[in-house]
Amino acid sequence: MKPLTLKNILLLAAPFALLAACAKPEGPSFLVADPRLWRAADSPAQKGISLEEYQVLIGTGAGHQARLPVLMQMSVKEPNRSLVTSPRVELGTNKISLEFVRELRYASEFAPARTGPGSFPVIPVTPSAFESKETGFVAALTAKQLGGLILIEGEISVTQLQGFSRMGGALGTPILDEKGRTLTQNRIQLPKFAVFTTPIYVAIKPGESSLFEISAPRKGTIVTISLPEKS
Repeated sequence: MKPLTLKNILLLAAPFALLAACAKPEGPSFLVADPRLWRAADSPAQKGISLEEYQVLIGTGAGHQARLPVLMQMSVKEPNRSLVTSPRVELGTNKISLEFVRELRYASEFAPARTGPGSFPVIPVTPSAFESKETGFVAALTAKQLGGLILIEGEISVTQLQGFSRMGGALGTPILDEKGRTLTQNRIQLPKFAVFTTPIYVAIKPGESSLFEISAPRKGTIVTISLPEKS
């Protein structure tokens, strides 16, 4: 076995050093995002402002203070799809919810397969109970005043139906006749859902807007939050 050089030792140790930089050594088990792991943000680039403007906006300079509640409007643009825009709503310190959803109703329980008179015909498993789930876009948001800005916090989630999975085990297995021919597929299928979540923390000057990318089934989905002036 060849002796290890200092260079090889450093290369071997690098992954462990990176993990150690991300992990909190004491207390609850969780990972801390190390700035060395950050990549360029996916959201559109923002124009810069002067230090004086920034100080005015956050309330450390001479300037007006933003006031709650404010009017808010949100739009969602998925690649190759039409823009969806919410009505204007009043946003304050109480949590509000904006939704662009559809309700999916699906069978959740099934009665076993049975036969008719004389063991024929074979009636496959039959839905006996149903449940509903909303798919689409939900934003749960609150706001607070920060100098001349409105700080909006919360979470945006997108729930997507990704198809169906065959379920049921022995209850949902195909039923055959004595010659091995299929009498019924006796199929039980339940939906598969995926949920994409993005925490929200964005400060906006009343009368202006901010846009950013969110986690969604289609990469490049952009949300715009606007704070239109009250008429």
